[in-house]
Amino acid sequence: MPLHRQTEEHTAPERRWDLSSYRALLVDGDDMQRLTVARHLSATDIAIEEAHNAAEGIELAHHRPYDVIVFDMQLPDDDGLGFARAIRSDPALTRTRLLLLTSVGRRRQDIIAFQTAGIEAFVMKPLRRTHLCESVARLLTAESVPALTQVVDEEPPRPTRARVLLVEDNSV
Repeated sequence: MPLHRQTEEHTAPERRWDLSSYRALLVDGDDMQRLTVARHLSATDIAIEEAHNAAEGIELAHHRPYDVIVFDMQLPDDDGLGFARAIRSDPALTRTRLLLLTSVGRRRQDIIAFQTAGIEAFVMKPLRRTHLCESVARLLTAESVPALTQVVDEEPPRPTRARVLLVEDNSV
């Protein structure tokens, strides 16, 4: 099989977000998920603080201003909608953007429930760094907050022709 060294680089440039002037609160009861989300968001240079449940998240939000609160739909002491309603009921927190991490959201009634609770954007699980960072960046840097948005998977450009060499000593 004739193989030739590829002369051009076809790697996509790494996306860069500069959210270093913003503060985020991450609320999630799952330690591993919180770690993953924090690592994803670290690509934006946003200042991140963490809370383990809705009560702690609300307490922190009352004491420190956050530009965005990123929270999970399933919190140990409340659901995401209840948490969002609690944040939205406080006049001091009306400018804080809310981004929901969820496994649901494909049905119209889910989106209506998100809007009713005051959630401005959501990202579907499994989380991808690019989608999460893009969503946070859009919420924070947009001049006006759009209607509830979901980051849609971007279709990568398909190669017109590919050649693959597979070498394996196990026939299975």
